[in-house]
Amino acid sequence: MTFKQEFLQHLGIAAGDEMEVSKLPNGELRIRAKHKTAPDKRFGDFAGCLKNHARVHLSVDDMNRIIADAAADTDTPP
Repeated sequence: MTFKQEFLQHLGIAAGDEMEVSKLPNGELRIRAKHKTAPDKRFGDFAGCLKNHARVHLSVDDMNRIIADAAADTDTPP
């Protein structure tokens, strides 16, 4: 099927993307963009993607200590 560009944009899809069509009880159809599943990613694909301009490196223990100290300063439980 071919749809006007304005309808495709409204649905958030591009030409060639898949759509789901549902029959409604009143004789109408509902057309929705089919949800795309993200490709399988590994943590290694994410690690290192954020820039560390300050070149600060913290261990998990360091981060936990900083969080606990900040929580203690605000009298809020972590």
